[in-house]
Amino acid sequence: MLTSLLLLAQEATEKTEAPSGSPFNSILFLLPIFILMYIMIVHRPAKRQEAQRKAMLSNLDKDDKVLTNGGIIGWVVSSADEEVTLRIADNVKIKVVKSAIAHNYTKMDAAQTQATQTATTEKK
Repeated sequence: MLTSLLLLAQEATEKTEAPSGSPFNSILFLLPIFILMYIMIVHRPAKRQEAQRKAMLSNLDKDDKVLTNGGIIGWVVSSADEEVTLRIADNVKIKVVKSAIAHNYTKMDAAQTQATQTATTEKK
């Protein structure tokens, strides 16, 4: 009886063995999926965010309230190709590079106000 159980156990293990194949087949199958996930999750949103930033920097107007990367809040006095002059207090002006502008509060506030008005109009 013991020998028959051993033979049955041996047959069961032989049936459950996985087919011997190259482990690179599964990696090559998953590689396009990982590439697609990277493009969808990381690359496209970063590209969209960079386009929004370029649009924000190109649309700086006089008297826009802006925040620099250094934490300075000021109002745009003038804007050249690569430089922006900011008024940070009465009779205090500084020049910064356009890439140092982090946020345009004037445009953000206008967009939030418009979104709020649209939402209240839709509720009525």
